[in-house]
Amino acid sequence: MHVVMFLFHYFENDHRVLKEALTLREQGHDVTLIAQRDDDSYPEERSEHGFRVVRLRMHKWPLRKGRYAEYFLRAAAKAVALKGDVYHAHDLDTLVPAAIAARIRRKPLVYDSHELFTETHFLIGRARETRMWEFIEKRLIAHCARVITVSDPIADEMVARYGIERPVVLRNIPRYEKPPAPLPFFPADTSSTALTFLCQGYLQPGRGLDQIVRAMNSIPGHRLVILGDGPERDSLLAIVHEEQLEDRVIIHPAVPLAELPPRTASADIGLIAYSTASLNFRYALPNKFFEYIMAGVPVITTPIPEIAKLVNQFDVGEVVDEPTEEALATAMRKLAGDADRRQTIAKNCVEAARVLCWQEEEKKLIEVYESL
Repeated sequence: MHVVMFLFHYFENDHRVLKEALTLREQGHDVTLIAQRDDDSYPEERSEHGFRVVRLRMHKWPLRKGRYAEYFLRAAAKAVALKGDVYHAHDLDTLVPAAIAARIRRKPLVYDSHELFTETHFLIGRARETRMWEFIEKRLIAHCARVITVSDPIADEMVARYGIERPVVLRNIPRYEKPPAPLPFFPADTSSTALTFLCQGYLQPGRGLDQIVRAMNSIPGHRLVILGDGPERDSLLAIVHEEQLEDRVIIHPAVPLAELPPRTASADIGLIAYSTASLNFRYALPNKFFEYIMAGVPVITTPIPEIAKLVNQFDVGEVVDEPTEEALATAMRKLAGDADRRQTIAKNCVEAARVLCWQEEEKKLIEVYESL
């Protein structure tokens, strides 16, 4: 089959989309991904990772609504012209063009919900926009041949909201690989006893990044790397300067996917500090959690239910009682001071990675496409 996927960004560091496209290609399907570009730094079309990527050159719009409208219309037209056999929408912001193309071509529509979109942080306080996205999701989800999402709580929430067949839960798990040789962020110093804490991923409000940085005041002698890009970058840099932590805290830009595993493996402890105030964060099961485990890095996490369940099941880290700076700092100090515990957890991570890997998880995606 020819699978046409839709993505509302550039397709640079999207682990989930890449893994799914590669799995489908390995199963003998042709895959075309319709993404975006803002300038000519990307060609309009080229082969990447063995499948076709088409990037639509977007105009500059004063309001995000204009960008959505342009993408919806042009992506739908392109998808129809590509004559796909299946139209696969990655997240709610691409469901409209995928649904249009599927309707015109009379082909199956797959909706891959990467998060509880209508509960995302950028929609907080925007009631009108939230209602619009809720309307779109409610109206179009009934026309989907299959629905996929990332965690059990989100699947249950979608069933409760829309009365649909329970979505397939396809978690954001990397392919199994042995932990690579570390690629450190800090210069090598064999005399140093400093540990490196790492928090990687998109830098946005609600992920507790400011709390992690401020917590470093309570953990002298150790270092922190915030790895990623996003709207919180400048404010985090300001906090680092304000707290005079420049010598121990790095806000590092996102790295290419191939470079991420050795960067992750260079850490001693991985951090997840999501707020529990947002339903989307409370139901989260993010890439970084599984990436830490795959790299053999112990995890400290706020009490996000799905993450906490796996941490306790496989004993791969510590769960703090509440998502506060003080609780995070206490857990960070405790684990930093217990080398035996870190060593035990690291061994558990290596064992857990053999189960929590894409080679096992991708079977669900293969079954979805076989059912079409």
